[in-house]
Amino acid sequence: MIKLFWNTHNQKKPNSSDKKIREKKLRDVITSQEAQFWKFISRNVYLSKDRIELDKRLLKNYYRNKGYYEVDVKSTNVEYSEGEGFVLTYNVNAGKRYKFKKIFANVSETLDKEAFLSLENRFSKLAGEYYSQRKLKRVLDEIDKLVTSYIATKPDFQCQHCGFTSHTIYWNCPSCKHWETIVPSRGLDGF
Repeated sequence: MIKLFWNTHNQKKPNSSDKKIREKKLRDVITSQEAQFWKFISRNVYLSKDRIELDKRLLKNYYRNKGYYEVDVKSTNVEYSEGEGFVLTYNVNAGKRYKFKKIFANVSETLDKEAFLSLENRFSKLAGEYYSQRKLKRVLDEIDKLVTSYIATKPDFQCQHCGFTSHTIYWNCPSCKHWETIVPSRGLDGF
């Protein structure tokens, strides 16, 4: 549970019963802010339903990036208390903390496995680390780059008669001299 107090005198500090992540870190994650003397200058509303929903999503993502995949922000409560101001409470159930285990890529037999060897090093570095959406996205982006560069090396066209490959279409095959036998390649293997 995370409690944030908005006090016009700024005497209260947020109180959190979830000790898995420090209170200060959690306060830095959310967008709802304390009322400050200079806030009246800004048109930004520091407490609204949309902002609270955003805070819940930000808290979930933050916990997930720390390994708490099954995090649940159970409830949010806003109260006004005389002398204290607004009290915003998030009830967070972090759940179990997960780590990456063995990760591997099952590369098809039709593809050149050498092109994907760099993934093995990346996978071995992740093994044993806490689960993180950011880390997973980086790996998926790297896989996407590898596949894109692998596709770029493959020919766009191939002769149906002799197997000649090219990035340029020809009406007459430069290799076997047959007419209209060059067709677009299909699939990652170029055939």
